[in-house]
Amino acid sequence: MSYDLLIHRGEDNSTPIGTIDELRRAIESVFPATQWSARGTGGFDEGAGSIEFNILGDAPITSFGILLHGEFIVFLERIDQLAASNGWSVFDPQGGDEM
Repeated sequence: MSYDLLIHRGEDNSTPIGTIDELRRAIESVFPATQWSARGTGGFDEGAGSIEFNILGDAPITSFGILLHGEFIVFLERIDQLAASNGWSVFDPQGGDEM
C-alpha cells in the first residue's frame, strides 16, 4: 500500500519553502537515517514502512512530495512535526484536504 502527500507553504502553493540543502537538513532532523540517492530523492526505511522524499526542480522550491509505503501510519506524527517546525502545510491529494 502506498500514499502520497504534498508539502508546501501558503494557500496558492507558490511561496518558497527553502533550498534543496535546507529541505534535506530539515528532513534529516526528523528522519535522520534518510539516504539520498540523487540530488532531490531520499529514502527512509523503518520496520514495515518506508518513505520516499521527492524534491524536484530548481530554486525557488515551493513544494515537495512524500510517497509513503507499507505501514505508513507510524510516520504521520513525525511528518506533522516536520511540517509544523518549518511552517509548512501537509496536503493530502487523495482526499483534497490539508492535514
